Amino acid sequence: MKKLIIGFILNLVCGSLLAQYSFERHSVLIDWGTGVGIYKLTASSNGNSSSFIGGQFITPLDFEYGLTERIGVGLRIEPGFASNDSTKESFKSSNAGIKVYYHFLNFKRTTIFLSTGLNGASCKFNRPSDSTSIAGKGSNFQLGLGLRRYIWRETIGFFIKAEISNYSFTKWKNESKIKAINQAFLDNYKLKANGLHFSVGLAIQIKAFIK
Repeated sequence: MKKLIIGFILNLVCGSLLAQYSFERHSVLIDWGTGVGIYKLTASSNGNSSSFIGGQFITPLDFEYGLTERIGVGLRIEPGFASNDSTKESFKSSNAGIKVYYHFLNFKRTTIFLSTGLNGASCKFNRPSDSTSIAGKGSNFQLGLGLRRYIWRETIGFFIKAEISNYSFTKWKNESKIKAINQAFLDNYKLKANGLHFSVGLAIQIKAFIK
C-alpha cells in the first residue's frame, strides 16, 4: 500500500512537470485590468522641497510575446487618474514603454514571473479654483512580481501583479489659458513619485502556431 501511495505521488509530480506549459515560445499574451498606485511624492524647485503621500487609480494594459519558454518581451500602456471631489483638483498620468519578463515558475495553467520596464511618462495637474493647469513629462521605471492563472484551457484567466513603480517628471509647461506661471519656476520644478502598484484583471493568451 505504501508503495502504491508513493508511486501515485511520483506519477502526479512527474505528470505536472511534463505537462504543457501555460507560457510557451511564440505565445501572445494580453493583460488588461485595474488597480491602485500608492507613492511618496517629492516636489522640489530652486533648492526647496516637500514630500507627501498620494495615490491614483490605474488601468494597465500589457502585451507580451514569448521569445523562449521562460523569457517574454512586450509593451505596456498604463493610464492613471486621481481627483479631489471637494477642491475639484485632478491629476492624470500615463506611461508607455517596453517590458521584459522572466517566467521562473511555469505550469500547465499557472505562471509566476518577474518583470521590469522602462517607460516614457506624462502627467497633467488641474486646479479650477485658480485656473492652474500644468503638464509634465519624464520617465517611469517598474520592477514587478506577477501571477497568471488560466481557468478556461490555457486561454482565459486572471492576473495579479505587484510592482515597484518610480516616476520622475522633470519637464513642465503651463497649459492654462488664463493664469500665467513663471517659466523659470517650471524650468526648475521636479516631481518624483516612488511607490507601489497593485493590479488585477483579465488575462488572455493566444497560443501561436509557430513552433
